[in-house]
Amino acid sequence: MWICKQCGETLDADTAPPNVDEQGFFFICPSCGKRNVLKNVGGKGEDDGIVLAQLDS
Repeated sequence: MWICKQCGETLDADTAPPNVDEQGFFFICPSCGKRNVLKNVGGKGEDDGIVLAQLDS
């Protein structure tokens, strides 16, 4: 579950799917259009996969 840093909207990954580009992982809030940063907190191994989390800052 994500929370938009601008409008405070609570969203799930179906409503605001995570994306990645040259600046990193993010989701776009469908309510206000804010780009919200996500971080990969998954394992460091090749087969560990990606686990995305929203940072407090």
